[in-house]
Amino acid sequence: MPVRMASTPAYAFALLAGLAIPVVAQSFAWLRAPSGAAVEPTNAEPVTALLRAAPWLAWSLVVVVGPFAEELLMRHVLLRRFALAGHAAAGLVLTSVAFALLHEPTPSDAGIAAWLGGLAMYTGMGAAFAAVYLRTGRFRATFLAHAACNATALLVAAYSAS
Repeated sequence: MPVRMASTPAYAFALLAGLAIPVVAQSFAWLRAPSGAAVEPTNAEPVTALLRAAPWLAWSLVVVVGPFAEELLMRHVLLRRFALAGHAAAGLVLTSVAFALLHEPTPSDAGIAAWLGGLAMYTGMGAAFAAVYLRTGRFRATFLAHAACNATALLVAAYSAS
């Protein structure tokens, strides 16, 4: 089991990670754009439509409900079990891939290359959230990182939609 970091540094670390993760993810997407295999998450369009139709619902689902449920299952249940069994690295890899497949389950109309790029991006994000969990030993820190990441992405979507 990961050693629990003191709460204040854990939450500060989580918040910084949650703000850095979308920047790194977007940089990855920009680097792939010239190849013709742009990374456009399949959930971007429905989230933007929900943001326009019911902003309060979009914020609630994307910033609170989604991160809470995903981090509870992926990190606090699955990754924690791997860590307790002494296989934290295997847990990090497997939960990161599962996280990616949860977000990009099948190729879209954009093609296989775009799907693989999306899987790579979400696998990296899942690994970053897993690293926050393993570093802090705190579910709340991982939830905070994920919520901050999604809030940042939603702010960008809201700004670009207006």
